[in-house]
Amino acid sequence: MFVSGGVGVEHNAVFQNAVTPRVSVAVYARNPSATSAAGETKLTLNAGKGIKAPAIFQELSSLFALAKNVSGVGPIGPERARVFDVGLEQSLAQGRVRARVTYFDNSYDNLIEFVSKNVLPQLGVSTAAANASGFGAYVNSQSYDARGAELSVDAMLGTYVRVAGSYTYLDATVKASLSGGALAPATNAAFPGVKIGAFSPLVGNRPFRRPTNSGSVLVSYTQGKAQVGVSGYFSGKQDDSTFLSEIGRAHV
Repeated sequence: MFVSGGVGVEHNAVFQNAVTPRVSVAVYARNPSATSAAGETKLTLNAGKGIKAPAIFQELSSLFALAKNVSGVGPIGPERARVFDVGLEQSLAQGRVRARVTYFDNSYDNLIEFVSKNVLPQLGVSTAAANASGFGAYVNSQSYDARGAELSVDAMLGTYVRVAGSYTYLDATVKASLSGGALAPATNAAFPGVKIGAFSPLVGNRPFRRPTNSGSVLVSYTQGKAQVGVSGYFSGKQDDSTFLSEIGRAHV
């Protein structure tokens, strides 16, 4: 059994302090072997927290910077993540084939959303401050859960050819969003009655640009100092937005 852990402590002049613990565990249920057809079997577990600090332009264009006199509006903070995954890794054919399967359950909170200047007054910002913002402001208001599974196989075919492939299934659901919370969903005259998340996804929908199915494949040939490889990536349908300029919500 191998166990490693750590704690990150970050200090930021805007959001002050953030602590991010993490731990990883690997257990060999079957020891490595260079001769056995069924090689090592390894169980893995990873858990932890992380943050992503807001960019400087997001801080300077935050709702707090625009409207410090609005009650209840605090400084923009970091985006936060809580991650957990457990997996199984199996070696086969004297180590020439390695297969992995992982289940993950993650959550992402305090995600930064952009609010158009046209709707800032609905959050208590004065019309003058909203107009002075240019296009709008940033706030910590979105969160979503993401769970699913990852599969991958890596194999050597003969002496020179390597083949690798991976597949990810992602089930993600928006838990909080201004588009379905403080702000009413948008609508487009071309599609009456259809609720749209113009700048951010609606609560209960999928996050933008997070496909349900995605994967990759790689084939490479290596001999001596020369290597030639061909790789491909695929992505299933994913929600996105055209910001009401045409159809409001598109599938890519």
